Amino acid sequence: MMAKSRIKFGAGIFGVLWLGVAMGLLAQNTSPDPLKLLNDSDTARAEGRYGDAALLCLVVQEDSPRTEYSYRANNRLRIIEEAFLQGQISSEELAKFEADIPSIDAPVSPEAKLTIIDYYTMKADQLDDSGDNQGALALHQQIHDAALPAIQQDDSDPALVGLVWRYVESSEQLGPQALADARANIVALITSGEPTIRSWVCRWVESHYVEYGHENRSTLKQTYAKLLTDVDSPALQALLNGLYVDDWIKAECLYGVGHAHFRLGHHAEALSIFDYVATNLPDQGIASVKSSYAAAVTRQVMAPNDPDAGIAALEQHLAAYADSPYRAKVHLREGKLNERKRDFSQAITKYDDVIQEAPLSTEASEAMQRKVDLTQ
Repeated sequence: MMAKSRIKFGAGIFGVLWLGVAMGLLAQNTSPDPLKLLNDSDTARAEGRYGDAALLCLVVQEDSPRTEYSYRANNRLRIIEEAFLQGQISSEELAKFEADIPSIDAPVSPEAKLTIIDYYTMKADQLDDSGDNQGALALHQQIHDAALPAIQQDDSDPALVGLVWRYVESSEQLGPQALADARANIVALITSGEPTIRSWVCRWVESHYVEYGHENRSTLKQTYAKLLTDVDSPALQALLNGLYVDDWIKAECLYGVGHAHFRLGHHAEALSIFDYVATNLPDQGIASVKSSYAAAVTRQVMAPNDPDAGIAALEQHLAAYADSPYRAKVHLREGKLNERKRDFSQAITKYDDVIQEAPLSTEASEAMQRKVDLTQ
């Protein structure tokens, strides 16, 4: 691992300056017991003090990174995150948390940095949903500015998976030039020597933008082949098989491996990976959802002459994830499969579903055109 500057605040405990939070910690010369901190976090959460609970987990992340304790802290933070998204945390608790959380540019461990950035991202999403676009953009700018130095200072921490994605996603919100600059920065971090977690993730993220941006794809096959070669390296195997690596990180990276297999035409290998994530890591955020969807698409591709099998696979995805962000894509595919069956009335029904699900999407535009063609 590259050398990191792990600044300790106060008398040696990261977070002792957060004493505005009733954490029950006293300044001392030794790090606090992480198990006690986790237990205190559970107590705080049970009492509705979500801000205190989250900050205690952050202390554990900083003082015991990449250990059983930080792994357990991350799991607790996911519970708190869900409470935040469900609106279960009072405005008073949120204000208290924001007053005590380290600044986004504080020199903390990658795990703690990602937790802080994730909070800023959730808050930006909420501001955007409420119509405060300028407030959301201001937060995305802070995320963008804070993530890159954290990415540059470390090449082997699993949290880089989240940090790199957050960096480019925030850049995307800031506009085309910011995204272009961010992509140039991550390309500069792709090394040709011994594979590292950072270089693998940067290569994967860049391939995503090349593919979905419909740019020059002449080197995509080589890129996907390189991703599959490098995944066998000690660094990536340590990430995928690490005892205390968060499951969502494993799920995200496994999806990337499956996607590379799929794009290279290795459909059986891709399906095996997608099914593994969807079955064994079903609650790991968008990685689990997109793996389930990718498994359905792969099954459809592998049975080109059996539209019923394709429809069944797509319906299986919706049964597992009723609120899937891929619903419009699923219905569009089902419409096309019903056309192949010459069940045109069901095809039109599915196209109507697309238009209702996502009226402003490219899928809706295609569905409307196909519906017109069928009704003329």
